[in-house]
Amino acid sequence: MKKIFVLILTFFCFTHIAMAQEKSATTFVNTLINNIIENVLTVNISKEEKTKRFEEYISDAVDTQAIAKAVLAQYWRTISPKEKDDFVDAFKEMAIKMTAERFDMYNGQEVKFFSERPAQGKNQVFVDSTVNHDSKDIQVVWRVREKDGKYQILDIIIEGVSMTLNYRNEYTAFLQNHTIQDLIAELKKQAENAADTVAKKKEEKKN
Repeated sequence: MKKIFVLILTFFCFTHIAMAQEKSATTFVNTLINNIIENVLTVNISKEEKTKRFEEYISDAVDTQAIAKAVLAQYWRTISPKEKDDFVDAFKEMAIKMTAERFDMYNGQEVKFFSERPAQGKNQVFVDSTVNHDSKDIQVVWRVREKDGKYQILDIIIEGVSMTLNYRNEYTAFLQNHTIQDLIAELKKQAENAADTVAKKKEEKKN
């Protein structure tokens, strides 16, 4: 349903750090990316093991529940606790599976960090950076929150496009004519068909 999240995670993970400031949130993102490069993308292990390791990093570094709550917006308040858990699980699995199918895209892309600035929301900051992709510098802003001494990513904004807002718009439109169970089923279907979907996208790009 959404290729933007795959694109976001691709930039998020498939990068080589060129410069890092002495900033806590920036250091958090820096360390996360380096760990994924060293322990997932550039090691000689099976795809299944890479996906497992990637999920471990994402589970710890990204506040999936906060993102899921934000993308469902008003619908989050009307669904049951079980539906919330099912949606979070399906959303996370879809994102991980779609990204895992693009592990082979990593070829040393470069990201540069520039500054941190306050974001609206308690203990939140924006980390400004650019990613060099296909000889172009793409603006990437990371929304990071510190809670209980731990940093987590709440959103990633690429060229002014918010991951959270993009999903919210899509899911809101979908739920106008479908149930939350329909959406959960659709996300599970996307996860199951991730390999075919990404392969098709790659082929379309070649042509």
